[in-house]
Amino acid sequence: MLSTKIGVLLDATGSMAHDRQRTIDGVNEYLRGLKEDDASREALITIAKFDSVLGTVVMRREEAVEGVAPITQDDYYCNNATNLFDSVVGLIGLLERGAQADRTIAVVMTDGLENASRECTFQTVNDLVEEKRKAGNWTFVFLGADLDAWTAQDGMGLKVAPQANTMSYDKAQSGRAYTAVASATRDLVGSASLSTDHFFDGAADLLKPADAAAAIGVSTRTLAKMRHRRTGPDYIKPGHRTVRYRKRDVEDWKRAKTITTTG
Repeated sequence: MLSTKIGVLLDATGSMAHDRQRTIDGVNEYLRGLKEDDASREALITIAKFDSVLGTVVMRREEAVEGVAPITQDDYYCNNATNLFDSVVGLIGLLERGAQADRTIAVVMTDGLENASRECTFQTVNDLVEEKRKAGNWTFVFLGADLDAWTAQDGMGLKVAPQANTMSYDKAQSGRAYTAVASATRDLVGSASLSTDHFFDGAADLLKPADAAAAIGVSTRTLAKMRHRRTGPDYIKPGHRTVRYRKRDVEDWKRAKTITTTG
């Protein structure tokens, strides 16, 4: 089985303060999801946060997923500005050091645009990310909290992750978002692939809304209303206007709605 290192970098700037607990709960949901699978349980995980004053602060360092403790409010508190460029380079440095692994997955979450890096530019980040991706065993994932992740990258001049490796999510739905990230992480860790540019898309067996609607017997309009009301199957948003459903989530939702008439 291929060995895996996972790095998670969390925006801990002032704009995240109102969603501090939601972020903590989301990350802990991610950890719970990884612990559900034999392969991902054995991965080594590093979890760090960033802001413009403290820089990149490590909360968990290369711990086996199966034994890592949940993140708490003592670990994650929010203040200051967004030094995203410096922090992405800092995360890569953390993952380069320490134990060797066959593959590395770097997950970056932010809710805002770069405004405070002092050491690195977008070119520094892009060059380093491209170097790692060319090595063939690094996967980069970019999460936008209340932010169009793909457009935000483009606006900053960043190329941290290809479009199918980005996801935009509503902060109020952090738990669902991190469940989706855990599922996609398990898919990669459990595969024979060293890396992927289809973290949320091709490799994850996703359905378009029309296909998901047909699978549960409703119209796409009704399914859209269900998303708005948060009553339908779980879904993910690889982009601001893109919605996808995992087949397993659709099937789980159908089973939950099944009424047994025999006894």
